[in-house]
Amino acid sequence: MDINGISGGAILIVAILFGLVGYAMGKPKGYPGVGFFLGLLLGCIGLVIVAIMRPAKRD
Repeated sequence: MDINGISGGAILIVAILFGLVGYAMGKPKGYPGVGFFLGLLLGCIGLVIVAIMRPAKRD
């Protein structure tokens, strides 16, 4: 599958990389899963959302 010369595999790899960065950003805040999926699904916008999220409250 090609979309304007970009293969589907390349898109998948970039999406997974954004997810991993989101995971790394969300883990210290207590949201590793949320960070991964926001990065995966929203890309740069997801990373900005994770960056401004407040840390989870710990009991």
